Amino acid sequence: MAHDLYRRMRTAVRDSRARALFGAYRPYEQYEPGPLSPNIAATVQRHGFSYMLSKSGFGTEPRVLLQSGRFVVLNYTAGRWDGWTPFETINDVSDLRTAERRLRNNKQPAWLLGGIDTCRWTFSGELWRHAPGLEAIASFVANGGSSGALINVTPRVIARYA
Repeated sequence: MAHDLYRRMRTAVRDSRARALFGAYRPYEQYEPGPLSPNIAATVQRHGFSYMLSKSGFGTEPRVLLQSGRFVVLNYTAGRWDGWTPFETINDVSDLRTAERRLRNNKQPAWLLGGIDTCRWTFSGELWRHAPGLEAIASFVANGGSSGALINVTPRVIARYA
């Protein structure tokens, strides 16, 4: 009897608006990135790097977050924070389409830069289930996006021209 009551209550909550309040805990949901740390950027530069990509400066508009001589720190412009990892990530090809549309509407030179969470794609569940989504992301980028105007380059090239 108690088990049946528990099952009915669980079903009632799951089928109600309250469902969102009982979502799975995400290990990083309380740790959104803060502002860029100049000390971290200085350490990266001191160790010989010419650029750094920062999740701290994640945003919609491409920005050089810091420049020191030929060293630059660039922000990511595609992806979303979902709390499962400590990063904003591209979760599916729609994240790229949204970023491309937003950046092209500005009619200025820009970069579309996002990260892939390899754990999400290769460590959770069967790879064959995730492969079509990952292939869609790769094909979108390789084919120049929806517009055909995107040019696939390495982050180092973006940093050089930013």
